[in-house]
Amino acid sequence: MLRLPCCVLAALALSFTGCASTAQPADAVTEVYSVRDLCSTPQPWISVKDLATNLADATGAEYWRDQGSIRTEDSGILAVTANVDMQEKVRMVLADMRKLAK
Repeated sequence: MLRLPCCVLAALALSFTGCASTAQPADAVTEVYSVRDLCSTPQPWISVKDLATNLADATGAEYWRDQGSIRTEDSGILAVTANVDMQEKVRMVLADMRKLAK
């Protein structure tokens, strides 16, 4: 996991697309995850947009509609804004996906 300063995250967010809601919870934090190993290999296991959709479904799609956001970058980066508990779920699902991709 890569942690970036808020000013860098803000700049990155301008170029991101993906699942996003407008309202963010007060306890939300943004984590940036590299998923290049899943999405940017010579033969990608999954597209970054499909990965974001599957991640949202696996962790509770209703949460992402109302409280958090998953933004994608085509080079294989996810910027996830969610509370700490949801960030842990995201890490667990990504770990499971990496096991499946092997």
